[in-house]
Amino acid sequence: MAKSATFFLSTLLLTSPVVLAGTFSQSLFTDDASSGVNSAVPYTTVVDFLGTGSRTVNGVTFSETRGTGNNYILDFAGNTFGGNANNVTGNSNGLLSDFYYGGQLGTSAVTLGGLTPGVQYTTTWYNVGFGAIGGRQINITPSDTNTPFLFDQNFSGDKNGNLLTYTFVANAASITYTFDAVIDNDTFHYYAMTNSGALPTRTLATVTPVSTDAVAPSGGTFTPFTVSNVDLLQTSVASVTSSGNFALEGTGGTSILNNGQFSITGVAGTNPQLATGQNNTWVAFNLDTSVNAFGYDITSVAGYGGWNDGGRDRQQFSVFVSFIGDPTYLRLGTVDHDVPGGPTTPSASSSVFTLDTPLSGVDSIRIEFLGGQENGHAGYGEFDVIGTASVPEPSSALLLLGGISAAAASRRTRRRA
Repeated sequence: MAKSATFFLSTLLLTSPVVLAGTFSQSLFTDDASSGVNSAVPYTTVVDFLGTGSRTVNGVTFSETRGTGNNYILDFAGNTFGGNANNVTGNSNGLLSDFYYGGQLGTSAVTLGGLTPGVQYTTTWYNVGFGAIGGRQINITPSDTNTPFLFDQNFSGDKNGNLLTYTFVANAASITYTFDAVIDNDTFHYYAMTNSGALPTRTLATVTPVSTDAVAPSGGTFTPFTVSNVDLLQTSVASVTSSGNFALEGTGGTSILNNGQFSITGVAGTNPQLATGQNNTWVAFNLDTSVNAFGYDITSVAGYGGWNDGGRDRQQFSVFVSFIGDPTYLRLGTVDHDVPGGPTTPSASSSVFTLDTPLSGVDSIRIEFLGGQENGHAGYGEFDVIGTASVPEPSSALLLLGGISAAAASRRTRRRA
């Protein structure tokens, strides 16, 4: 059921007067990747003001159009402009191909509703330069602080895209932004806009791994464990980043850590299926979120390692994961395990982290090799991450709730001084 603007204004008056200052920021916008649009983010408002209602960027459809819709209302900007050429590529080009703009007084406003006091939000305007740098300067004033921010909508240059964001903690159920052009005729152009809520803060209970040992009865090639060649590190890795040298003493480097093979030759100086994890180094497997924008559900992580003898077979590493929308790595658990016996023959171990409840929305797995590696660098052969693509909750289709009545369009009489 839609809520009227009267409801939002009444809530504003009844809300605690505590003001938490927000932050404006601006950046260049060249293509879909730099738009920041992400289907895993909880949006309260997604609008393409003069759009078709069918333009989609990174899996997010800008279905809301015109001056009034779910959780937003645009005031004093009823003029339209279409066929705007711009240099932004991808589907984002369409967002910037048309816009609303204000009249001769140079003022306009946007009100966003459906906010929860105490929750952090980010409002983003998707813009393109329309003329020379410095030629479209606007004082933008959010109602939570009443402090203007001077923004040049042309700062990226003519026909080049840019983003303006305002991150704030809501102190009411709505927020109003007023736009006042320094030169009245150079009004703000409304191409597209989103408002996103913050992702929930995550905590992660550590998991204790279960380790299994294997010692060769004699020398020669040793393949004690069967590793997966269809896990996420085989099928869904977009990139691998690392620090340190993983190719010491005839080992194969980071590429063998997720190639679906694990064996030890038993020959000194020749171990193409091992990598050398040095003290305080790391490797990160970044999962492909261009295919699965909601990340991946992880059910287990396993590490396999060993050496030609007992001199570098001790496994010392921690497993970290990060989640969609949050670059922070959280520790899943730590392995510190030495294989008993076998000082002169090949030895190996496997260490498996099994999760009672899958971790949802994972986008990267990072392995950190601890300080104190056996003799400076130990042997690591494979990491398996078992999981599937995350599926959005059914409620994600209902993120755009409530509304603001168009009847409030004439409620303000503010004029430019």
